[in-house]
Amino acid sequence: MTPFLMSWEQFSRLNNSFIREISMELIEEAKRFEAAQKRLGKTLSSEQLEDFTVMLEVYAFSIELHARNAQLIASMYREIEALRDHSRLQ
Repeated sequence: MTPFLMSWEQFSRLNNSFIREISMELIEEAKRFEAAQKRLGKTLSSEQLEDFTVMLEVYAFSIELHARNAQLIASMYREIEALRDHSRLQ
């Protein structure tokens, strides 16, 4: 394995960690909104609700994009491994 490539297992752990981190940020942001709502004793304004909705969409897009990148990288790892196996057989 070339030194600049991490193993698939390392990449997978890193990817899962990133997704967990984004998910935790999303949960924390929702808790902050809920706490602010309780503090104010009222519901969110339509503008605040729209801002929160946009933020949720950005988080969801980020997770989806990272998952797609992970699939692409997994495909590349499989190709690299196939090439290595093929070169060992020759």
